[in-house]
Amino acid sequence: MFPVKFSLFLLLIFPMCTFEMCTDGTPQECQDAEFVPGSNLAGEGFDISSMERKGAFVLDMNQWKRENKSCTLCTNPYMDNRRQKLPLSVVDWRAKHSCSSKVSSQIYKSSESLVESTTSSVQNNWKVGLSIPLTADLMLAGSHSKVAGYSMEKTKSDKFSFTTQGLSCEYYRLASVLKHPQLHSPATLMTGMDLCDFCGCYFVGKFLFFFSPMSGHGLRSIW
Repeated sequence: MFPVKFSLFLLLIFPMCTFEMCTDGTPQECQDAEFVPGSNLAGEGFDISSMERKGAFVLDMNQWKRENKSCTLCTNPYMDNRRQKLPLSVVDWRAKHSCSSKVSSQIYKSSESLVESTTSSVQNNWKVGLSIPLTADLMLAGSHSKVAGYSMEKTKSDKFSFTTQGLSCEYYRLASVLKHPQLHSPATLMTGMDLCDFCGCYFVGKFLFFFSPMSGHGLRSIW
């Protein structure tokens, strides 16, 4: 059995929303307000092979002050309607409560199909510009994740199938402005490779923030 996980799923594409809950704040209001939940996650590096956040950022999510020292304040209905500020790099933030009343359950016949399911939460086309053939993308995405290590170790010794169970509650949506660096020469390419090694080659630009406890089991197959 692989351990219960409280996961933050990254969904990199969703429709843009308007600021129904957000207004401009005065300099003093902005100074006193705290940041909205989840704002510190935008712009963080992401390792597609391990499906883990890198803990390094390409955006400064502590910058909130405009030239006139104002900011954007949003009302958070889940925190007593407290007004909280957005970083300058965040272009959209929304509180949206949605819980699934059903516990999902899925059976996977191979370690590859289990690993593929863990990468399905990344919904953008992360292969753009990499010239990766269709048959190779699965071996990269999630190939060094904990789930991959667990399932592949099991299948080395015997035939196994795998099951997962989980439920989810969505709380917040966020989108940020993010521009990738342009690499034109061998020198800048090496700089870019160093950046990928430290921050990850992919970055969190949009996501859903939701609570999702999930557990899984490996089942030995009897033929």
